[in-house]
Amino acid sequence: MENRPPRRGFVWANGYYDWADDHYIWVDGHYEPERPDAYWSPPRWELQGGVFGWLPGGWISIQAGPAVAPPPPPPEPVLEVRPGFVWVPGNYEWRDTRYVWVGGRWEPGRPAERWQPGRWERHGNHWVWHHGGWHRHR
Repeated sequence: MENRPPRRGFVWANGYYDWADDHYIWVDGHYEPERPDAYWSPPRWELQGGVFGWLPGGWISIQAGPAVAPPPPPPEPVLEVRPGFVWVPGNYEWRDTRYVWVGGRWEPGRPAERWQPGRWERHGNHWVWHHGGWHRHR
């Protein structure tokens, strides 16, 4: 872990190991300009569904999030498998003080990458959406 001196108006984003070209590479840490309405969520590897997925670091809003959990997702139609595509499940988005359902979609598959679904997490007294995305795997 890198330790850097505090710098007024900035947050230190630690370096991390990323997986590229069949080996780990070190990505140096850096200073991020502070945001009064958000906090820095560091990047990390997380076990989800028996597979480790990479969650990139980023800013998470602390003002716009809902105070209640999203409702259960509605059932989505069962679709035929499309060779060369990956089904990205739908999710709720927080828009204008309410949850809005956004249906799932087909994405072209990517060799050596796996789709990591997004998820809602409770942070203190509000809920925050962590976006899904493509992540390398072996």
